[in-house]
Amino acid sequence: MTNKKLTVEIPEELFNRFFAYLISQSEPRRNPTFQEVNAAAEEALTRWLDQAKKAAAEKD
Repeated sequence: MTNKKLTVEIPEELFNRFFAYLISQSEPRRNPTFQEVNAAAEEALTRWLDQAKKAAAEKD
């Protein structure tokens, strides 16, 4: 699979919540690595797309 870069602007509150969550999940409460941030963003985007697809299917 080829990786593509996605740059998005999000509200500061959402940015802070995202990183606070990542830090709370890491051991021992450290700043997340680049790879951890990418993995979490990929997981969040995948969940969002799956939910959107499910919601669209339920409308049909």
